[in-house]
Amino acid sequence: MIREDGFFDGATPMRGLIQALYEDLDGNLWIGTQGAGVFKYCDGSVERFSSSRGLRDDRVRAFWEDREGSLWIATYAGLSQLRPSRFRSCRALDGLSADRVTSIAQHSDGDLLITSVLGVDRIRGGVAQQVRFGYERSSPGVYTALVDSRGTMWIGEAAGLARLDRGDREASGAGLHWKSS
Repeated sequence: MIREDGFFDGATPMRGLIQALYEDLDGNLWIGTQGAGVFKYCDGSVERFSSSRGLRDDRVRAFWEDREGSLWIATYAGLSQLRPSRFRSCRALDGLSADRVTSIAQHSDGDLLITSVLGVDRIRGGVAQQVRFGYERSSPGVYTALVDSRGTMWIGEAAGLARLDRGDREASGAGLHWKSS
């Protein structure tokens, strides 16, 4: 529980380095940690979700709530989808580029875009498909993504910035690439 002074009481098992915060459409606060799973803060109480309850891994990087109200959780061992109180998971063996998922975004067409240490995947109808890059990349890592108001996906990778325009199946360089020092 949360005390009136805003701190967690001693009975709440809140621990771990906080790596991700997210407010869902119902106003609940989701807290992702490095090793202690996920905590949901709602109306003064805290509920914990961990690998023992079906979360893919207790090391959490990001959250996203899709149009259907599912909460997607990026972990170091794959992707978890939380529907009311049940988890469904996806990992490299299920079609993702890599298990270590770094961020989640939703394209204007409803597809989920998943970034990982080995690239970008588009999930459409429950099937993951890898996004190709139309240029030579110096490193496979992708760390963050954003879909802007025009439907363009901006991809933050190790060597700079790439973009995936609406309707395209191949990402292109955005002209912002870093020089190695």
